[in-house]
Amino acid sequence: MVIYDATGAPIACGIIEESSTTVFEDYPGYSGDLPDTSGGVKVVSDDGEGTQTLSWIFTQGVDPRCTSAGPAANSCSVQIFDGTSPDAPGNPYWNQGDIPQNPWPEVRYVIQAFLPTVVNDIEVTTGLTSADLDGRVVVVYDYDGVPVGIAIIQLPEGAPEPVEGDDLYVFDFSPYPGSSSPYQPTGVVEVKSADNGETLLSWSLTGLDPSCSSDCAATNCCGVTINEGMSCSDAGATYWAGDDGNPWGSVKYDSSTDPANVLFLSVDTGLARADVLGRAMVIYDATGAPIACGIIEESTTTVFEDYPGYSGDLPDTSGGVKVESDDETQTLSWLFTEGVDVRYVIEGSLPSKVNDLKVTTGLSAAQVNGRTVIVHDYDGVRIGCATIKICIDTKTTVKGAIEKLEEAVDQIKDALTDLEGVVAAKSSNHSGKGYSHSGSGYHSYHSSSHPKEQQPYKCNNICGDICSTQHPQPASCQHMCKTRQNAIIPIAQVFCSKGLCPFSPMPMLTETNEEVGLLQRKSHQDSEVGACRPVSKYCTLFCNLAVERLFSVDGGNDAILQCQSQCQANFEPFLAALQKYVDGGCCEA
Repeated sequence: MVIYDATGAPIACGIIEESSTTVFEDYPGYSGDLPDTSGGVKVVSDDGEGTQTLSWIFTQGVDPRCTSAGPAANSCSVQIFDGTSPDAPGNPYWNQGDIPQNPWPEVRYVIQAFLPTVVNDIEVTTGLTSADLDGRVVVVYDYDGVPVGIAIIQLPEGAPEPVEGDDLYVFDFSPYPGSSSPYQPTGVVEVKSADNGETLLSWSLTGLDPSCSSDCAATNCCGVTINEGMSCSDAGATYWAGDDGNPWGSVKYDSSTDPANVLFLSVDTGLARADVLGRAMVIYDATGAPIACGIIEESTTTVFEDYPGYSGDLPDTSGGVKVESDDETQTLSWLFTEGVDVRYVIEGSLPSKVNDLKVTTGLSAAQVNGRTVIVHDYDGVRIGCATIKICIDTKTTVKGAIEKLEEAVDQIKDALTDLEGVVAAKSSNHSGKGYSHSGSGYHSYHSSSHPKEQQPYKCNNICGDICSTQHPQPASCQHMCKTRQNAIIPIAQVFCSKGLCPFSPMPMLTETNEEVGLLQRKSHQDSEVGACRPVSKYCTLFCNLAVERLFSVDGGNDAILQCQSQCQANFEPFLAALQKYVDGGCCEA
């Protein structure tokens, strides 16, 4: 139903639906002058909160004196009773164990000038659920508190609950701890567990070792494995059950295409879903060295279903979506294995994946939780639908708040230290205190009479040190670095093993996307030959890893080149931060 303004423009719309009540009848024994009550009541129940929201319209059979409530109890009220028949209405109904006082006498209708009388969304806390209320009766009173009309609540059958998915996913890969590989795989892997103990893997991966386009013989070479560990810092050995031998030796990716896509690769692991949930998944290079790791987790959507009314030729949408949310931005990652239109964003073949696509909606996690994800085909037709089920973990929220507070405290400490240095520098001619700039590229402070006790260096300070010099939003960068450790820690580890070549002119790198793979292979060769790395290679490694993961900007070659330029122009603080990491004994940590 549409409402229009004076110009004929549509301004409001609503859907015509049934009432939640049967036809009203006279309340048993009522002998007053009012005609039969006529109208409808809508009852919506929030079972989690124990509240009901009532809306109604009465066209006749309500008391015209009810322009306001009278002195009598129950005057002009609308109440739900515990009876299930107009002949036996019972008494006002609420959960008396949880709510001591009857909430119903305050729920009233009001006659404004003339009929009909309407109410929208009046909320009543009863402590009851929709199941408690279905089949009970609604009673309407006159001005004197006499019950005049009665009807039975008939709630519509609820839609079936969305099916919780059994499929698991690895949405986020980070460099394997201690790896200095130039290859940084990203993508999504789906893990299905069959009843017969087989594990079905589907993946869409990029950034893999380009040497894995042909056969290899080393243990785990070009492999993708589920490991027994529950964290990437302690991934453990490859994981399977049974006596038939390690099944993971034959599971390999083929990097001859980018992305490398695989659908439903069967691995006889003997493992059930519960066995693999939370385990580490490891990706290896052509030598069998682990280069990336991620944790197997649940999707944040239920199983996809056909969108209501869809009658096209595509099969049921199958896949999973991960939704991460802050106060106003959602970050989406997904993998679809079937039921999407091959005419769009399909890179070579299915499955189709996306990592960390940011959408600014202005909505929080609580606001998107329980909403639906809709998949469209190439023509914009809605084809698949699933429900978002974000786990809003209070502990995680508190932990995040603590981390932000710690970051703020660190920034305040840094500001106070800088202020101390300025004061010391100004007073150095009089007090013997001084301020100096050390050769390592960071500031130090000294006192000739009362040397300040130096605090021990914390290894994760590398995040704050580099973010403060290379990022326009240091706190955000530092948080991402500390929680994911996938863009700075590996660079520090490379610096531990290779160090920095003597300074030399730093030509700008202008490689195209197609040349990035060649650069990676050349970097790999260089690492085998040389004992140091020039500035340009550190900036290239940093920007290739950090642009999309820490900088919160769209990726691409242009963004990487701009990052490289800024990194090279501001490399001394970058180097200072790396040197502090080394001097702090973090290479051995």
